[in-house]
Amino acid sequence: MNHPESDEIIGVDTDDLLYALTFDEQKKVLNAISFLANCEDIGTPEEYADYKEKQEREQGCEYCLKNKPIKGIHDVSIAYVQGKELLTTYSDPFYNLHLDIHYCPMCGRKLKEED
Repeated sequence: MNHPESDEIIGVDTDDLLYALTFDEQKKVLNAISFLANCEDIGTPEEYADYKEKQEREQGCEYCLKNKPIKGIHDVSIAYVQGKELLTTYSDPFYNLHLDIHYCPMCGRKLKEED
């Protein structure tokens, strides 16, 4: 059987296809076509990867949602994301900081006051 290259496939003549199928097979094909017609086009694989990354980022992470300690940022002993602040804790309390931030430094999610 001669298969065309994937970029040569433009469409399927559903009439010819449906005549070659049993009733149950026709029903499955029509249901699949109907389902696909209602699906959102997510674009190329690269666009889908970007979309999926954005969805995951919007869900947040354990650092910005559960105040999990962030260890190993420069000379900071421990840092926490709390609301829209990054709280840093040094071994010498004199150097502790409260920084206003707009995005989680770990996942990139936009932070809200109520987080």
